[in-house]
Amino acid sequence: MADEYDASEDRSNHPRNQPTQPVDQRPQGLLLGFAGLIIALLFGIFIWLDADQPGGLATPMWIGVLFGLIIAGFGFFRRIHGPSKLDFPDGGSNVSE
Repeated sequence: MADEYDASEDRSNHPRNQPTQPVDQRPQGLLLGFAGLIIALLFGIFIWLDADQPGGLATPMWIGVLFGLIIAGFGFFRRIHGPSKLDFPDGGSNVSE
């Protein structure tokens, strides 16, 4: 019969949509936190080396320091808070479920 349900055509049964392994237990956010600190430190060093120029510390390079600190803050937040319930083992998120 043509009206019967055919499971082979159901997209939710595709192997890609099935979890293959648990989420790995590596320290999430640690690399992001340290990368943000390195970015903030590098921009801070550039500001410090250029502080004797006219204008002194009034430079738009502070945006780089702020950006690095925001990245570090988010990375360390992820490390402390742990994995999100939106994390999906194969990448992306499961928001649509």
